[in-house]
Amino acid sequence: MTTRTAPFLAAAALLAAGCYAQVEEKSLVIRRPLGYTVDAATSSVSLDLPDVNFDVGDITIDGNSKDSQLTLKTATLILPNGAAASFSGITGGVLEVSAPNDRSLAPVSLTYDKARDGPADRTLVMSGSPDTNVLPYLQQKTLSMHIRLVGQAPTTAWTADIAIDFFLLGKIRFP
Repeated sequence: MTTRTAPFLAAAALLAAGCYAQVEEKSLVIRRPLGYTVDAATSSVSLDLPDVNFDVGDITIDGNSKDSQLTLKTATLILPNGAAASFSGITGGVLEVSAPNDRSLAPVSLTYDKARDGPADRTLVMSGSPDTNVLPYLQQKTLSMHIRLVGQAPTTAWTADIAIDFFLLGKIRFP
């Protein structure tokens, strides 16, 4: 037996024994376009943006497993380079993740508070409780989100990307 085949034989023995592998990613950032343009604001507002269906891509984890979790760390609105808009007048914001098909799940919130987090300009970062598992909220690889901004919204029409930073923990069982 060569030293090249030994790891393969050890892996085959573990697989035959019914083992599992644990996948842990402390920072999995998925960035998507917001998908629409927001009209310019002319005064202080409480601005409810249209709902966002955020596609998490090909994350395939058993959401019913107590050993798996997908938690939200932060959500960041990012204005494109060269845009005239700014988030500097925004004093607060909330991003809520809900499960439209399961009203028993309370919405999960991420927040921005200018007094707590400092001023925003080209990016606005919302953070929240890092221990809430949002796997049960996934509907066909999509998270349903609602964003509300408070303060002076940008005075020019704008669009943005949204980047969600997740913590991912999953266990994959081998036969």
